[in-house]
Amino acid sequence: MYVEREFLGRDRYRISWPNATGALAFVALEMVVTLLRLGFVGSCWVAAGTVVLISLILVVLRRSRTAVGAEGISISWGFGRGRTYPWADIRWVEVRETQSRTGRAQTVRITLADSRRRSLPAVQNSTMYPDRDFELNVARIMTRWRANTTEESRYRPPEKRYQRLSPNAWGYIIGGVILVVVLLVTVIAILVTG
Repeated sequence: MYVEREFLGRDRYRISWPNATGALAFVALEMVVTLLRLGFVGSCWVAAGTVVLISLILVVLRRSRTAVGAEGISISWGFGRGRTYPWADIRWVEVRETQSRTGRAQTVRITLADSRRRSLPAVQNSTMYPDRDFELNVARIMTRWRANTTEESRYRPPEKRYQRLSPNAWGYIIGGVILVVVLLVTVIAILVTG
């Protein structure tokens, strides 16, 4: 696919000191708690697993990309080449705005012919990762979409309940699940060795 415009996660997502400090504090607290029950080696294994998990998430974020071209929009969330959605399959393009405790976040989403929605990685604007060219980038995507679709093919399907959650909310949910799994593994390891 000929790429007219590419948005890369490595250009958008940087490690911020507050987040790095919070992650390090979590790993340190985890080590202290597990050190008492699992010993030094067990505590190191749990901390190493947490560091690997956090690192994997960071790698995926930084490898994410969105490419816009003549054929359509290609999305990759960090693994593999991703997937290209032809313009003929894209029914709607919109900016989804959400509010969280860290501030406001805007994400560009596409709606496909079968009513599935896809957020475009690295085409986002938030308090944590501001993008001064966000409005211009959205306008470029919208112009390309309008130029490659007919008026009759564009429509905004109604949202389903699970689609109302923002990518940030899904991130918090998945992060919470990961946290619970790590804590359960730690508790089980403590009970087994105990």
